[in-house]
Amino acid sequence: MKKILLILLVLANLISCKTSSENEGKYTRERTEIQHKNVQFPEYRGFVNDFNNIFTHDQIQDLEILLHEYEKQTSNEIAVVTINSIEPYDQIQWYTTDLANYWGIGSKGRGNGLLILLDNNKKKIWISTGKKTEKILTDKIVKQIIDSIIIPEFKKDKYYDGIVKGVEEIKVKWN
Repeated sequence: MKKILLILLVLANLISCKTSSENEGKYTRERTEIQHKNVQFPEYRGFVNDFNNIFTHDQIQDLEILLHEYEKQTSNEIAVVTINSIEPYDQIQWYTTDLANYWGIGSKGRGNGLLILLDNNKKKIWISTGKKTEKILTDKIVKQIIDSIIIPEFKKDKYYDGIVKGVEEIKVKWN
């Protein structure tokens, strides 16, 4: 009798685990399908994609060189995006992650990409990391970089300085 009860408990546990993992995948697929519905992401221009025109021409060139040199030295790719709106998304982290995936930031299969996105309209910034990158640049580290390095510069309307200082700190932590 005890063996039958034990077997039933094990089977019930296996069924609930399978249902749980199926629901997690379903949630992700549904979110992605909803988020991609009628979404037209901007086309990738390079390491710096200033769609909101907050940087000068010289700042874009300097940032491009900085990011290109880093990619050549490490194979890690960092892209910077400024944008006016993340619509139809309501969560900046989903938009940033989906845009990074759409553009293919990082080397295929290596998970070594990182996208910094500034939604100037909503005054929000997010850093999305690739699968392997997030093991080094954890959410805690990324949040600390945003809160203590980037945002203080943004509050002084020094967007370029905030991004450059943030990128420099990312480079230090990522190596």
